[in-house]
Amino acid sequence: ANLGERNFTGQGGLKATIRAHGRSPADIVATADGEGSLDIADGALRKLNFEEALRRGQRKLVDVAHDMNAGSTRFGSAHGRVEISNGEARFVDASTQSPGVSLALTGAIDLVNRAWRAKLAARQSADDGQPTPDGAHIDFALYGPWGGAVLAPLLPPAD
Repeated sequence: ANLGERNFTGQGGLKATIRAHGRSPADIVATADGEGSLDIADGALRKLNFEEALRRGQRKLVDVAHDMNAGSTRFGSAHGRVEISNGEARFVDASTQSPGVSLALTGAIDLVNRAWRAKLAARQSADDGQPTPDGAHIDFALYGPWGGAVLAPLLPPAD
C-alpha cells in the first residue's frame, strides 16, 4: 500500500517541540530530541479500506493489494503523540476512532533512515468509535521507507 501524504485527508493541527544540533541535516536529524502531537478531524485514509479487511479477514487471510485497495477508511477523529530522541520518533499514543473501525499505531519511525518500524492494529468498533470486545481484529506490520512503505497483515498466533 502506498502511504504517501496524498492519501491522507482531514483538518487538524500539529504541535512540536524539537531540539537538535549539528553541522549537516543528517547530524540535526540524528540528534533531534523532543515531542510532537497531531489532531485530525473528519479524515480519511484513501486506498486503504480497513473495514473491508476486517470483514474479509474473518474468512481468510487478508491480501492488502486485493482486499483493501477499494475505497477508503474514514474516521471522525485521530490523535497522535510521538516522543523523539536519538533519530527516532516513537508513537506514544496514535489512534483513530469512528463507527465501524478503530486503528491504533505503535512502534516508531526511523528519522535518520526515513523508514517505518511500526504495528497497526485494526479493530471493529461500535457506533461510538470504541473497539468492540468480541469484534474482528487484524494486526498489520508497517515497515520500510517512507516513500514505499509496506503494510502487511501479521499472522495470528498459533493456538
